[in-house]
Amino acid sequence: MKQKILKWLPPLLVLFVLGGHWHIGRTRGGQGNVRTITVSGLTFEERCADDSGQIVACRELSDLVPGDILVTASAHTLFFRHGHVGVYAGDGLVLEVLGMGAVSGLLPMEDWNYFPTLQILRPVLPAGADIKKEAQLLVGLPYWPVARRGHVHCGTLVWQLFANLGMDLLPDTWILPLNFQHSQELTLIYADF
Repeated sequence: MKQKILKWLPPLLVLFVLGGHWHIGRTRGGQGNVRTITVSGLTFEERCADDSGQIVACRELSDLVPGDILVTASAHTLFFRHGHVGVYAGDGLVLEVLGMGAVSGLLPMEDWNYFPTLQILRPVLPAGADIKKEAQLLVGLPYWPVARRGHVHCGTLVWQLFANLGMDLLPDTWILPLNFQHSQELTLIYADF
């Protein structure tokens, strides 16, 4: 077992060290370049880039309403493309949690302009639902990549916000970011993947 680990350690270290400097070609839609950056440990995100490799916005988000779910396929850990998800809470803020060592928070919506892949999904909210108030109740939870009481990853954070409103967006499947696009409770508003 030890020999197998040592055999894979050098390539993994190269991935970790060089991950923030990869320039991996065209976006999925073929419009523009993509640069991969290291988020934490062995987790990476893709961002739009210009011809010189500088990170640039892919779009300018507008017309979001509180409760809109933002999903990107532009996040992966090693070879598992899990994506990332957040909920627009209003006032230019998105409820999300970014990775190991982070806690959930209301972060600037502008960051989502840089992902080369994006879907916006809209739920039908219960009457009187206050998304910003619900989101504030979920701020400060520590990240953990798998289900663990008192901890969240981006998918469980989004799922929990809507569960608190009496909605189960993913009743029969794993709570993973990219699974939200298959929810019967959500309407696709925008997609570029």
